[in-house]
Amino acid sequence: CPLPEMKTVIVRLPTLAASRGPYRASLAKAYQTFRAAHTNAGPQPADEKKAIDKYFAGAITPTELTDMSKQVFGKLGFTPKSSLMAVSSCPDEINRTMDSFNDYWGDSFHLGGLAGIPFTGKTGFGAYAAHVPDNGQLLVVFAPHVGVSSDGKVGSVLRAGMGGQSGACGAAIAALGNAGKGGAVPQTHECLVGDGQQDIINKIVLDGYDQLEHIKDDDGKMAKLADVIYQKAKDEIRSIIPEEIKIPVGLIGGIQINTDYTSPSDYFLVKDVMYKAPEDTSFEPLN
Repeated sequence: CPLPEMKTVIVRLPTLAASRGPYRASLAKAYQTFRAAHTNAGPQPADEKKAIDKYFAGAITPTELTDMSKQVFGKLGFTPKSSLMAVSSCPDEINRTMDSFNDYWGDSFHLGGLAGIPFTGKTGFGAYAAHVPDNGQLLVVFAPHVGVSSDGKVGSVLRAGMGGQSGACGAAIAALGNAGKGGAVPQTHECLVGDGQQDIINKIVLDGYDQLEHIKDDDGKMAKLADVIYQKAKDEIRSIIPEEIKIPVGLIGGIQINTDYTSPSDYFLVKDVMYKAPEDTSFEPLN
């Protein structure tokens, strides 16, 4: 693609190897401090809670998700020192559910692209597996996301600095609109990358549109849209992991629920917890 003329600015940073842990922790703390400063005092907004209870029953907080992972996979020998985490989630800036997870499990390899689909594919997973500590384990968390606003609207969220709500997940919502028109035709782009990820999201939603088109409740349709994306993300995660891999692999799959930046917490609906031992060729469900 043609790019505007830009000036090069060189910024010297501390050596990454010596500073990445404190640096990441400071970023997470800064965000938590920001959110705490803008969060409404008191309980979860009533309409937000009602919507989450209705459409995502059983959703838990990020802290509860971390505690669950420690309990389940700790019994299988996973520790922060021996395990390497990977995350397949949408790059949307509001996906901060994993902060507390990172605080315990450490730095993570990113497998995901738009809507949380693992677009790095088999090569990405192979690179991730090659980075595992000696005699260690792989712990993968995969999750599309959906917004739930404080007034209970599913598919919408109030972001910091914005005067009104915006969509989440935007890529999935755009694909839903395209599917309702019969599907989007992939475009030819001047860029090599173009809009390839969105083209695939469009296809995923179009293929699953029979599960969506009959739903008249807008909130219910947004909730089901997240589930359609989740099922495909699960299929793709399973397909990029070699059956013959000789490393213990743990999987946590679910849906990230983004709330308004003024709300006390985001949430996570756990849908699948799985484990594959080195001698096995398939995953064992743990939930």
